[in-house]
Amino acid sequence: MIACAVWAQQQDQSAPQGDEKNSAGLLGKNYVDVGLFTERFRNTDSKSGYGTALDLNLPAFDNLDIGLNYAFERVASNPQLTDNTLGTSFTGYFSAGSVKPFVDLDLGYAWQRSKLSGISTRNDRGIYGAGAGLELPVSASTAFTGRAAYDNSFRRGSQHAWVYTASVDHNITDGIATQINVSFQAKNSTVYDVGVVFFF
Repeated sequence: MIACAVWAQQQDQSAPQGDEKNSAGLLGKNYVDVGLFTERFRNTDSKSGYGTALDLNLPAFDNLDIGLNYAFERVASNPQLTDNTLGTSFTGYFSAGSVKPFVDLDLGYAWQRSKLSGISTRNDRGIYGAGAGLELPVSASTAFTGRAAYDNSFRRGSQHAWVYTASVDHNITDGIATQINVSFQAKNSTVYDVGVVFFF
């Protein structure tokens, strides 16, 4: 499952103002991100998964954002699988010139349903993750972000995963941006995500 990250940009007030609002990058801005993704599995007979994700980012304090996210994924193979994830994230950051390093903590809950040969099973679990990365604006409207994260479950015996994500976001207008993410999960799969970001 795709691990959903929320990033923030240093600001003087909780809502970006003026040029800050129109600058490149998602760090520190109020926004909703609606995305579609596909997950390509490795070392398994399962077909690709397809899903949608919704992310809300709210700057809480200077240098700290709180995010809420939901993702749904369906794998139409044998076994058939649906996976829901609901979570929250906390992101701390600072500016080092034009580069913005950040660290984040993710907490959530996932519920999975699968069916194989007419037999249904469920896998409900609390999940957590921690990551770090950099956001680098490369123009007035475009920024790149790199992130490395460790994801795991609170359930004993669950398999952890290291996830490496590369993202690019581009401001189309003052209120809308596009975002493309590629996440490589070291043991499992690669996820490709395209989203539309609405600032408010």
